[in-house]
Amino acid sequence: MKKFVAVAIVLCLVFAGVVGFVMRDSFIGKDDAKPEPSETVSTPAPDGQTEIPEVKSIDFDALYQSRDPKEVVGKINGKDLLWEEYFYNVFSQAKQIKDYFATMASYGVAQDWESPADETGKTNFADLAVMTAEQNLLQFGAIKGFAEENNVVLGEERAKVMEQQRQNDIKMFCGEEGTDEDFNEYLKTIYLTPEMYENMNRINHLFQQSFVQIYGENGEHLSDEKALTFLKDNNYAYANHILLSTVDENGEDMDEATMNEKKDSG
Repeated sequence: MKKFVAVAIVLCLVFAGVVGFVMRDSFIGKDDAKPEPSETVSTPAPDGQTEIPEVKSIDFDALYQSRDPKEVVGKINGKDLLWEEYFYNVFSQAKQIKDYFATMASYGVAQDWESPADETGKTNFADLAVMTAEQNLLQFGAIKGFAEENNVVLGEERAKVMEQQRQNDIKMFCGEEGTDEDFNEYLKTIYLTPEMYENMNRINHLFQQSFVQIYGENGEHLSDEKALTFLKDNNYAYANHILLSTVDENGEDMDEATMNEKKDSG
């Protein structure tokens, strides 16, 4: 089995003198109508409830439009990374974090983009959104590169499953009567093009097909020898099912104490 191809992302974006974390300064947006970052802005809560703090607004539209969607902003495995691809991944992560802020605010806990995202205090939530987005892009590139290196292809059955997934998504986000046009309009609201959507769907199935093609549907292509070699080299292994025998070498049922001992030692 060939190893994952080497993955390297070279970001050439520069925002406010920051290289790599391209949106660190521009990401935490504020307009003239909003208070300065040092000011506390909160929303009155119903009687008897804790006041819910507001989170700094982000003008995603303005940030997205700051560059041409097709502008090449980096490379992954030697292939161009477009602004629209980079931006969608950051937006997706930022939206999840903003939802987390809202949940915490409902409990009276104020979080913001500049709040520490880990125990070290060196990474704030704006940094986290960008770093996670970049990690996702690296993973997508690795999957595509691995599939190419190992000649992984998606057959007709996978194509049918992908189309069914698209139809399910149309119904989920646009209703039972939703059309392709409706779905494309929805995708625009999350900064996703139809081509990018199809590519993400394809990468998901390339990942699944890579496993099947190399290891088998249930891992039948992976020998015990290879599994043990992996365990020795990496000091860990995953197992979906671990079966414990309840009979001894003579076929006799084990007593409860012996079975418990096996469970504890396994």
